[in-house]
Amino acid sequence: MNKAFCYVLILLISWCITSCSEDACDGGRQDIQCFEDLGCINAALSVSLESTKEFELIRDQETFATIVTSPCDIDIDWLNYDLIIGNEPLPNGLAKIDKSILMDCINNQLNLDIFITLNETAIAPIVTWQALIPKLRDNETLFVTVKVVNL
Repeated sequence: MNKAFCYVLILLISWCITSCSEDACDGGRQDIQCFEDLGCINAALSVSLESTKEFELIRDQETFATIVTSPCDIDIDWLNYDLIIGNEPLPNGLAKIDKSILMDCINNQLNLDIFITLNETAIAPIVTWQALIPKLRDNETLFVTVKVVNL
């Protein structure tokens, strides 16, 4: 009887450790959408951000309409997503923009990395990068890194 009780107790504890920790944090890679996913072609060069900050965290349509100008009709699901958007002046032309977001469960922090790859053209635009990320919870923080690299 005592061995059966210990066995059940061990199973219960191990189940709680795995399922409770999984519920507490969605560690690893998170989904990212961008304006191109919503039908806005060439958003990096056609969308503009009216801000002097390095980037903006936008959580609602009212703020979006105030500081973002776009030729596209962008329909953002504000209940499920937040928008991180920023301007980056480039020394050369734009080849591509890649994004990666990881959840750091230990620090309860989302880490968003923006990789802007340059090409060799002499055009030096200011690009507007953006990432639609899963809605930040009240206790989560966001850390953004922008890296500009040559092709």
